Formats: sequence, C-alpha cells, structure tokens
Amino acid sequence: LPILALEASEDPFTREIFARNMARNTQIYVEALQDLPEPLAREVVSVAASVFDLQLRQWVVGAQSIADVYDRIERAVWVLLEFSERLPAGEFSVA
Repeated sequence: LPILALEASEDPFTREIFARNMARNTQIYVEALQDLPEPLAREVVSVAASVFDLQLRQWVVGAQSIADVYDRIERAVWVLLEFSERLPAGEFSVA
C-alpha cells in the first residue's frame, strides 16, 4: 500500500507532508458535517476513516471484493449518520 509506506516513512519531510495532508482532509470532512457540533463531527470522521482504512486493506489482500468494500463503507456511514437511538440532549461528550 503506497499510503502505508508514506505513513510509516522515517523521512521527516515525508512524515510532515503526510501529516499535513491528513489534517487537511480531516478538516474538509469535519466541515462537511456542518450540522453536527465540531467535537462530534471529528469523532464521526475518525470512525469513518478507520472503517475506510480497514475495508481498503481487506480489498488489497484479497479478502473481499471492491463491491463489498463499497457496501460496508456505505453501511458504516449510514450507522454513523442516520441510525439513531438518541441520547438525551447534552449526553454526548468527547473524552
């Protein structure tokens, strides 16, 4: 995985550029979730990125098809953004 190689690089310049790019991407996704409080939006983006990362790794090693990857990512995003067993107002906190 080229991204894994960048992430694991020991070259300081590569690590700086990668970190800056990841921070910029994260901020774009957080801003897209404008209806959510920023701390909650950051948590949603973090979970979605983890699902995306896992699913792509599964595809790369041949454990699932790209169609399965898309399906699992779509379902995970639905769970994050649409599914609701609502907590009473004010009960969400970011540790």
